Amino acid sequence: MIRDSDLKGFKIKEDIECLIVKIFADDMTIYLSEEDNLKDLQLLLNDWCATSGKFNTPKTKIVPVGDKEFRDRLNATRKMADLAMPIPDNIEITPDGEAMQLLGAFIGNQIMNLSIWAPMIEQIASNLKKWSKGHPTIDGRCLIIGMVVGGHT
Repeated sequence: MIRDSDLKGFKIKEDIECLIVKIFADDMTIYLSEEDNLKDLQLLLNDWCATSGKFNTPKTKIVPVGDKEFRDRLNATRKMADLAMPIPDNIEITPDGEAMQLLGAFIGNQIMNLSIWAPMIEQIASNLKKWSKGHPTIDGRCLIIGMVVGGHT
């Protein structure tokens, strides 16, 4: 449905089909070009939801990709192009310097890798400190590290 639409998506190479949609379990990532119309996407999603289930609009986030001028204009006007309809206020546009998590990876523009991991490292350290109060055995420590560190990364 989406791949058969007029959406252009991301052109990777001339000989390769455009990247428009990736679906993993209940997560859907849609790639739009600057020329794509958000209204066309919304109509497709409405049809898709009627047959496949609910689309979780409150979890929808946009990460602008392109030059800084385009990203700044999108954040200021909430429009992908001058004549395009504005992106609804309930959809978050990720600004430069902030990251969003997509299937475990942090994506965004001008993000500092260390700032992304700081809250997770603090959470891991806090959880390990709590577990250490029980004076676990060596085997217990191995299990705890697997659960706490492995569960967060």
